[in-house]
This record gives sequence, C-alpha cells and structure tokens, in this order.
Amino acid sequence: MNSPVDEGSRLNVVLGANGAFGQAILKSLVDRNANVRAMIRKEGSLRMLPSDKVEIFVGNILKEEDVRNVLKGATMVYFA
Repeated sequence: MNSPVDEGSRLNVVLGANGAFGQAILKSLVDRNANVRAMIRKEGSLRMLPSDKVEIFVGNILKEEDVRNVLKGATMVYFA
C-alpha cells in the first residue's frame, strides 16, 4: 500500500533551473509547496518564482564539486 508523500519532507533539486523546462518544473514544484533547490549558472538568471520559495544554488553542471554540493540531501533530482 502506498502512502502519500509529504512534499515538505523531501528535497527536490532542479538542475538547469533557468531554462524553459527547468522553469516549468520549478513552477510545478512550488505550486505543490515542495522543498526546492534550483541550480543555475549565474546569479539573477532565474526569471520567475520568489527566492523565498526556492533555494538558489549558483554553480556549473560541468564541475563535479558543484554537482556534489547541490545534490547534498536531495531525495529527487530533475535534470532540465
């Protein structure tokens, strides 16, 4: 039997959050009151969503250390 998942108890990480697909994923997660961390390349490049609802992580997907750091504590990862 499956029990409902408490969205607030897990950490969703969106890699490529500043692109079109990433923005759509972020909107969906925020609309569900999910706990979200968004990885973006440049500060200020996130076009939507208030930063108080999304933890912003500025990094480079090509740098292993950045990827390891952004994924700490993640229970779900979206690569957009």
